[in-house]
Amino acid sequence: MRPLLAIIGILTRATEAKNKTEEAQEKEGLELAVVSLKTENFGTFETTKEKLEDAIKNQFGENKDFAVTDNGDGSFIVNMNDTKRMYYVDEEQVISQENILEISTADELKAFRDDVNSGNTYEGWYVYLANDITLDINEEWEPIGKYSDDNTESNMQFQGIFDGKNYEILGLYINKENDRYQGIFGYNMGNIKNLTISADSYVKGRGNTGAIVAYNCGEILNCTNQATVQSNYNNTGGVVGKNEGYVNNCKNEGVVENTSQATGGVVGWNCTGGIVENCYNNTNVITEYQMTGGVVGSNDGIVRKCFNNSEIKTSKFMIGGVVGQNYGQIEECFNERKCYS
Repeated sequence: MRPLLAIIGILTRATEAKNKTEEAQEKEGLELAVVSLKTENFGTFETTKEKLEDAIKNQFGENKDFAVTDNGDGSFIVNMNDTKRMYYVDEEQVISQENILEISTADELKAFRDDVNSGNTYEGWYVYLANDITLDINEEWEPIGKYSDDNTESNMQFQGIFDGKNYEILGLYINKENDRYQGIFGYNMGNIKNLTISADSYVKGRGNTGAIVAYNCGEILNCTNQATVQSNYNNTGGVVGKNEGYVNNCKNEGVVENTSQATGGVVGWNCTGGIVENCYNNTNVITEYQMTGGVVGSNDGIVRKCFNNSEIKTSKFMIGGVVGQNYGQIEECFNERKCYS
């Protein structure tokens, strides 16, 4: 006869395997619900909470106990009340609870930062704020993600989804005039959305500096900067310093100052392949050098449907209400304030 502890161990492992199988089936059902919506909408995920609820019922049956929360940005949270599991659902993926991280304190935000900077990219994860986060204004912030131009150190990037849930990060303080790539995020290859950096925050770096992201190769959606951003070198923006990805529906409400070139209210340098769309600047941009714009300082990509409503000042040249220097495309943009040089 087997010892009792051995039998208990076997039963425990069998139960865990069964639970994992059930979770996999549940996730697969949600993925099939998303596929059905894409098929219904001819390859797109243009859906509503009600349509997603109907698709889930079609997959699981009328007796499935669940609740859907609309995040308001084309993504949803699905809580399976009977199995006590939570899922994140958007156009591209379904993320199960084991890959969802809630952040509700400054210590949790710092622990997440340290994990990314140790090499965890969080690819396939959904990370979200549960409330406003107040940092210690007397403690200098180390950005989430690292990048080095000369590869003298390992580059660490964030590759998951970070959802601010329209909450604020307060008390962000960075004063590193000799260090590049400064912001709440240093290097992003994921999706950062619905996040505000508060007006009591201050960010200063040596170029490639932005309050939300210093260097973006992913997506920045629905983000707002209210902080003062200062720099003494190239590529400085209120939201993003250097952009090779997609910046959409972002706005700057904080003063941006630079003593060098490529300075914009929203993005400093929009590189080839970069897209800045539906963005807005509402605060002064002040520089002592060239390539200064209300929305984008220097553009080699696409700037579309953007708007500036604040004064732009520089002591040099290449200045514009929307874009300072342009080698790319500018579409359907407008400016309502004066530029001074």
